Amino acid sequence: MKKSFLICFFGMDGSGKSTLSHFLFEELQKRKINTSHIWWLEPEDSFLRKIFREMFNNYSPNYKSNPSRSFSKEPHIFGLNFVFRLVYPRIILIDYLFFGFLRAWIPMHIGERKFLIFDRYYPDTICALKEEFGISEDYSILFKLFKIIIPDPDLVFIIEVRPEIAYYRKREEIFSIENAKNIWQRHENMYNNYLYRFNKSKILKIDNSRDISETKMVLLSEILKTLHE
Repeated sequence: MKKSFLICFFGMDGSGKSTLSHFLFEELQKRKINTSHIWWLEPEDSFLRKIFREMFNNYSPNYKSNPSRSFSKEPHIFGLNFVFRLVYPRIILIDYLFFGFLRAWIPMHIGERKFLIFDRYYPDTICALKEEFGISEDYSILFKLFKIIIPDPDLVFIIEVRPEIAYYRKREEIFSIENAKNIWQRHENMYNNYLYRFNKSKILKIDNSRDISETKMVLLSEILKTLHE
């Protein structure tokens, strides 16, 4: 049995990655190609995470729209803050390991061949956790498990825009040009630290500063080329 084909979209908020990943999903479905579209941040609404956040009164409603901001709001009591920051990142990592196993590893190895399209992927989670909680060597085993359990993508699309354009598109979420520049830089660091370690992945950068209809045609052309390889 041929394994499935895994595609990931990366880019800062306002880059258009969600719009383009949905576009690709719909185009492949039109061509009767077995395809799934997965939003990597789906586990943010898991039952366990909701309960834990409620216990510590740490729910951050902005995280889903901008995961580069924060996983949490710090508790006012130091003891609770210490427990939260010790336990919660591990819950997040375990949640995503399980999610990646179910939504990526199993479809890649079991069942019929299909295209799996991910809007974001696990480097987004690891980088956000490093920034928010300062996690480092004590998580090395969990990080290695990500690499073992969750398959590398076959094709990576990095959707690029200038920070000013991203801010213009999502100013209510990004708040300022300066914040847009910081988010852009964090994504550049993520690409350098993680994406380029996907040794077997084909990585393509697509400029989405232009009209998005042009970008869609470039994207579709790349996918059709891949289908015929």
